[in-house]
Amino acid sequence: MRNARLVYVHGSGIHPNRKVLFQAIGSEFVPADPIIRWLHLPNPSYTRKIPSLILSSLFFPKKRKWDFIIGDGPQFLPVVMKKLKQLRPSQKIIPYLAGEAAYFMANGIYGKKTNLLVRVFSQWDAYLCSGKMTEELVKKILPEERHKDIFTIQNFVRDEKVEELSSLQPRLESQNMLFIGNGPSGFRVFYKGLDLMFEAFCQAKRSLPNLSWTIVGEWSEDIKRNFSEKYKISGVNWVGKTNKLDKLVEKSALYFHCSRGDAFPNSVMEAMVSGLPALNSDYTGTREIVKAVEEKLVSPIDPAEIANRIRWYFSLPVEKRREIGEKSRKIILSNYRKENAIKDLKARFQEILERFSMKEITVE
Repeated sequence: MRNARLVYVHGSGIHPNRKVLFQAIGSEFVPADPIIRWLHLPNPSYTRKIPSLILSSLFFPKKRKWDFIIGDGPQFLPVVMKKLKQLRPSQKIIPYLAGEAAYFMANGIYGKKTNLLVRVFSQWDAYLCSGKMTEELVKKILPEERHKDIFTIQNFVRDEKVEELSSLQPRLESQNMLFIGNGPSGFRVFYKGLDLMFEAFCQAKRSLPNLSWTIVGEWSEDIKRNFSEKYKISGVNWVGKTNKLDKLVEKSALYFHCSRGDAFPNSVMEAMVSGLPALNSDYTGTREIVKAVEEKLVSPIDPAEIANRIRWYFSLPVEKRREIGEKSRKIILSNYRKENAIKDLKARFQEILERFSMKEITVE
């Protein structure tokens, strides 16, 4: 019996959590544009992307070597390799779904492109989902006979983040909220739920005049200006990228992350390990952790409902907020560490090997 040979096909960069996870099972890493590079470009043309896709399919590094080709999301390259018969039948292609794609496909948000994208999506051999929410969405997209090809793993907080954040004491007596998420494009405003959170913040602030909200991350000046002109409200602080996250956590009383399909955001878990309670929408994948701490901190995707949850939370005595914060910290430290996630990933790959009767291969 030999170890599985895996390659992870990534975008212009690799999220550090994904690198840690897939390195742990022996994966190598190749960009999705190995022949004609375009992923680093802000607005690549189709005259560059399509030739890159075809040539990268034909000349993918050591393409017959791999038992599994893992896509960083539902990329086109592994599917095109399969359709152009560049792979052996025994080679399997699997996307790791840790972004917005499943939510967007399941809800038709890609518009006229949705049906085409779903047809392409159905060509993968199996699906590796980050969290239960993504699993549920993929089950909505695929016919029931494909549900046996869906596998789910958990996310985790990296050791260096645990060391940095786990001893912090947030200022829970304050009325300061914190959100961490990057743009800069308009689609990420929708995906990250920035519009929902602005509307909810404005509604909540009517009865909580001291409420404030710090937004960490790269957002374009146009987006900042559009929100400022639309809402004309005080108490919103855009700070951009920062290396002083611990200081911002220590000034905050609630982590605010109500997205449309964010699979399993690291920032929510990092806030929770800091002892900072989190408020999620029911289409933010970390809802399963937040719900285990306090059900009322998971809201439907509706600004009025989100505002109600904000008002409810800030009506609690500080002692109750601290109890929620410490329960949040404990659940992350107990269940969402690197070793838990690696063990979980290896177990899912053993199930995938059994699913495809690959008895001569193991994942260690």
